[in-house]
Amino acid sequence: MGWGGRPVVLAVGGIEPRKGSRTLLAAFAGARARIGPGALLAIAGGETLFDYADYRSAWEEDAAALGLRVHRGPGPPTGCDVAVLGPIPDDDMPALFRGADLLAFPSEREGFGLVVLEAHAAGLPAVVSDLPVLREFLADGRDCRMTPVGDAAALGDALVEVMRDDALRARLVHGGRATAARFTWGAAAAAHEAVYERIMVHQ
Repeated sequence: MGWGGRPVVLAVGGIEPRKGSRTLLAAFAGARARIGPGALLAIAGGETLFDYADYRSAWEEDAAALGLRVHRGPGPPTGCDVAVLGPIPDDDMPALFRGADLLAFPSEREGFGLVVLEAHAAGLPAVVSDLPVLREFLADGRDCRMTPVGDAAALGDALVEVMRDDALRARLVHGGRATAARFTWGAAAAAHEAVYERIMVHQ
């Protein structure tokens, strides 16, 4: 990825309100020195049907006010603090997860949270928002660290904790792999079949 030995916080989903991008930027800026030397925030994704130009402009203004240097595109982010990678091909996502040190998922709302499971399957620990939909399959301290929605200070502290606490990190990686293993296509198919069978029995 051209990141060298820098500690890397990865976010997936682009820059938009529902992903909590401005909260993440503030959290990273406040925690960067504690995360590790040369810490980098990498943001992947970004194609959407909606127009978030105003939000992205505000994000850019935040970055400038926070003194964060932003690199755009897939090249090595030399001399920068934030790398905005843009859309990443599906086949390249496993390498992206393996190249990072933790996943930041500070969403303000979500439909499910598939990205977290993908990160878990790749052995990447995650810091996520405390959302009901995520609590359906994640647990704070077991397979993730959860922080209140929109709380930049708590998010920053959690990023530092997961990056620096080796015992916690190992526990979250182990728990994350176990959680991801429960969500296979085979398990999904079996669950659907069970529902169909119950419906047929009651017809």
